[in-house]
Amino acid sequence: MERYAGQPRKALARLLRRASFALGLAVILLAGAHGSRAEVFESRYLRFSLPEGWKCDLEDHVFVCEPPHTKGQKVNKIIMFAVKYPGADDNLSSYMEYLKTNRSITNGSSLIDGPKIDTDLGAVSWVEATHYESELKGFNTTYLATVSNGLALLVTFSGGKAGFSEFQQMMKPCIRSLEIKKNWRDAERQPGKKK
Repeated sequence: MERYAGQPRKALARLLRRASFALGLAVILLAGAHGSRAEVFESRYLRFSLPEGWKCDLEDHVFVCEPPHTKGQKVNKIIMFAVKYPGADDNLSSYMEYLKTNRSITNGSSLIDGPKIDTDLGAVSWVEATHYESELKGFNTTYLATVSNGLALLVTFSGGKAGFSEFQQMMKPCIRSLEIKKNWRDAERQPGKKK
């Protein structure tokens, strides 16, 4: 099992499971996911820019994006996202409440910034919050969550505390480029297929 900065992969997916981002939509996520260019990630639902050289892969029903590294090398930056059909608790108010509570895996205080509503991301309102040690020991994680166009989305940007301010600067263009595709349902309506 791959490790991130010495921590188990399971810790990264913890919020996804607890925050009603149950990841049972592998079939939905698999359909049409691809990287169109090295610096742009695109799935059937979402498109965003990546730092140069980063790659995204589907792992355990979650897309995981990483910087270039050699096999076995510890990674101290990671982007993850999950998409699902929204349930009753998938709304901005619930996300605000959830992200304002302590998320620390070490029982310390975790909230660094937010939660707040960010409306500058692709004409969609997102709940944004940054926590320390909510996923991995020694890491900051910025969470972006929204419900839009029949989908609930969670995107996380995690980086080691020591270099997190640089990581944030690197991630700003990625965050600003987040775009939920309006025509994601069209891929389900292919000619010759009955619904």
